Amino acid sequence: MINLYYGIINHHTIDEITDLSVKKRLLQIKNKQQQKVSIHAYYYLLHYLKKIDGKVELSFDTYNKPYVKNNKNIFISLSHSKNHFIFAISNQSIGVDLEYISDFSSLEQTHLYNRIVSLKEQSDFACNTNDLIKIWTIKESYLKLLGVGLTKDLQQVQIFKDKVGLSSLNDAYYTSFKFLNFYIAFSYYNKENYQFIDIQQKETI
Repeated sequence: MINLYYGIINHHTIDEITDLSVKKRLLQIKNKQQQKVSIHAYYYLLHYLKKIDGKVELSFDTYNKPYVKNNKNIFISLSHSKNHFIFAISNQSIGVDLEYISDFSSLEQTHLYNRIVSLKEQSDFACNTNDLIKIWTIKESYLKLLGVGLTKDLQQVQIFKDKVGLSSLNDAYYTSFKFLNFYIAFSYYNKENYQFIDIQQKETI
């Protein structure tokens, strides 16, 4: 099962983060707004992880991607946009992305379209804000699945109907949907059901 947890920042502080490696990583974030939303994402992530394994510990790879270092059966991924965050907890490798649907000028749309849409994809996607944000989240979620972040040209990532991969290697599945004013996408290797949980609405911690 893939569990997606969505939330918005509220009252939590960095002093409530008990995992030392996470706290160290959060203190390295210079942008205060980004730090604040990251604090909330990790606060809730750790809460839900400890329901699965009370001794869970996190670490970060060379791309600052978080992973569970003492339980190889749990996989995680995080993303945030504006004051909102999302994270995934799964029993398989996972990459998730959340992006606010911004308003772009025609010039900005054209620039972004040429930057992220490959020639093969141009017949499938229009040059408009919704398609651009959808494409971006799918491709970034795939790069997060690989664990390389935005280190590759997004045009190299190809979307094939329900799959996504580098160039002709459509080696992963993706799911994409719109929620409020955001697009959410996640990529994974094995088809599996998922559950979407709005933390503030569905859970009281």
